[in-house]
Amino acid sequence: MISRFLIATFCLVLPLSIFSAELSSVKVDKVIRDMSRAFSNKDAANAVRDMAPGVTILLRAKSGSKIILKKLNLSEYKQMLELNWKIMPKYRAKRSNTKISFSKDEKKVVVTSRLNENTEFQGKPLTAISRERITIKLIEGKLAITSYEASQIK
Repeated sequence: MISRFLIATFCLVLPLSIFSAELSSVKVDKVIRDMSRAFSNKDAANAVRDMAPGVTILLRAKSGSKIILKKLNLSEYKQMLELNWKIMPKYRAKRSNTKISFSKDEKKVVVTSRLNENTEFQGKPLTAISRERITIKLIEGKLAITSYEASQIK
């Protein structure tokens, strides 16, 4: 009797936990797709919409043999996007190799991807490839980006 109860409970609870994890993956994927769409539309407000107010933004770029490190707050990052898209209206970006990893307690998600960027500046084509690492946490029932890192690899 007890074993039947345990089996019945297991059979009911397991699908719910799988369904819940699947919903979380779908929500995380939506956050990333929405951010990508905002980049494609050069819409800074929507690009940062899912970022927490205290988000940590770290950008590493190459300039010759030097690596330039920029740490920005949310407002500075939004302003940087607006300025860049204003002076480089042909900007395009595409994410690939996106991987979603949940923490054991499923309260934190790390999304890694490759970001290919193309634009033109003063008539010259520019291309960059970066590795992205985005940390997303559930804050007050809403998914929020708490950390955004982009490191240029080419």
